[in-house]
Amino acid sequence: MSETTKRAFYEEVTIPDEATGSRFTATLVNYDHGIYVRHLKLHQKEKPKRRTMPPLYSPVCIQYVLRSCYDIVTVDLDICNPYYFLRSLIEVNLDKLKRIKITWPLIRIFSSPAVKRHFLLANQLHRKSIVSLDVPDIPDIVWTKFDILSKQDYLSQFICLEHLTINQSMHVFISFTKILSSLPRLKSLHYISSDSSLGVTDRDILDSSKAQYTNLETLSLDVYDLSANDVEYITSSLPNLKKADTSLERFKGYIGEFGYSIVLAGTL
Repeated sequence: MSETTKRAFYEEVTIPDEATGSRFTATLVNYDHGIYVRHLKLHQKEKPKRRTMPPLYSPVCIQYVLRSCYDIVTVDLDICNPYYFLRSLIEVNLDKLKRIKITWPLIRIFSSPAVKRHFLLANQLHRKSIVSLDVPDIPDIVWTKFDILSKQDYLSQFICLEHLTINQSMHVFISFTKILSSLPRLKSLHYISSDSSLGVTDRDILDSSKAQYTNLETLSLDVYDLSANDVEYITSSLPNLKKADTSLERFKGYIGEFGYSIVLAGTL
């Protein structure tokens, strides 16, 4: 197999079951083909039976796979319990990793809160390279390996982040303006809050002439309501916004006056 063929064959690897995982691990051991892997996806919709754990999901095996695929760019954990994989990501430094993706609906059904803690920590440890982040509500305090961070301090560490999906709750809330000020390089933001608006204050409006987030081009809002302050801040602080997506019909008409492309909520 030529170098070009190997690169094309191993660039995207999907592991749908235990048998495939075992064969892939053996390939890494014998041929060192992990150097070609850029995208790794694990697929396991059903929760494994108790007291049994496929070899792929053992911490030792997972760490070996990750260390072998040291140029990996994305990890897609489409599995019901990614705890062991996330725990291993905390122990391995992948300086080209841009995204850790997990399937949150499955996590809510099968997994413990430890999954979310390890997901936040795994991303934080790769914060210098992560460009896309999809998180549920971030707790008021985030425990890292060496520090305790507030929500805003946690987000502000992602110096390369361009795409963010964040799900707010009434009890764990970070305002729209704090997200933007923490992540000035954002190109797209999907902001979900079923209990509140964006939380833009009168002070934020006064400061909006100074705060111009020129990189943000796509904004998706799944929110309970939008205040007058919210609307004014969006139209004055996001000069390069090209797509605005909202679940609120009355706001769709308003932003249409500003020439934004309107799409249905949740389709971006």
